[in-house]
Amino acid sequence: LYTMNNADTAKYIHQATHALFNHQSLG
Repeated sequence: LYTMNNADTAKYIHQATHALFNHQSLG
């Protein structure tokens, strides 16, 4: 459960970071 949760969190963070970086690409 912990590993799965960790993987899910990592995936979410990775996607969020990618989206944020894409949005901040303008700046």
